[in-house]
Amino acid sequence: MKALLLTLLITTPAMAVDYYADIGIGLNNAEWDKPEVKLVSPLARFSIGAQYKNGYSISLEHVSSIEVLEDGYGMNALWINKRIKFQ
Repeated sequence: MKALLLTLLITTPAMAVDYYADIGIGLNNAEWDKPEVKLVSPLARFSIGAQYKNGYSISLEHVSSIEVLEDGYGMNALWINKRIKFQ
């Protein structure tokens, strides 16, 4: 995770239009998930990223249960997105 964060910070400064951080709270319905997914509501989401001029963005995201305070619990992901705007 630290290597991904460092890569994000080093490779984007010249090209990025905007840096951002998102924090969110959500709920999980166990019926929607596969049996091996064991996230307990409420969930917390944190991400940092960079939005580019061409509509692409790159971000690091962590999602985990607020109630479970176990190291390594949750999901960490590196995302590359393309925003499509509807007029």
